Amino acid sequence: MPVGNVSRVQISALVCLSNIPPLFYIDTMGGRRIWPASFRTIGAMIDSETVARAKCTCCGNFFDVDLPALQLRRGDNFTLINRHLVCKITSCRGTGFFAAAAHLDDRLVTLFEAALDPLDLGELTPRDLEPPEPPTTMGAALARVV
Repeated sequence: MPVGNVSRVQISALVCLSNIPPLFYIDTMGGRRIWPASFRTIGAMIDSETVARAKCTCCGNFFDVDLPALQLRRGDNFTLINRHLVCKITSCRGTGFFAAAAHLDDRLVTLFEAALDPLDLGELTPRDLEPPEPPTTMGAALARVV
């Protein structure tokens, strides 16, 4: 029996979906994905402190995405979903795609709606892409103490 314009089946489906953690998209039957609100626009990504990266599918290099600079250029409502970019490496110029994670320790999610993930990130997190800590020398350690 429908309740207004929504049937009980649709309501129970929404209740089930509300229990899924908001970090990952939901693949719907129509091939479209439902993205977390924090990934939908640049303004939302900045407000929620989302970590954004880009990866070239040709050379495999990762790049940081400067969300505040994009916000100034494109506005709060610009989205990275289904967008691609040209690789920054001069000799490559391959196609890159955007990925995002809610925090440094959360899994990166490719911001693309195709059936196949063009970046194939697996369980990669933004922290995995951070440079290693520089080795400390005894002199540097003593300088910090003094």
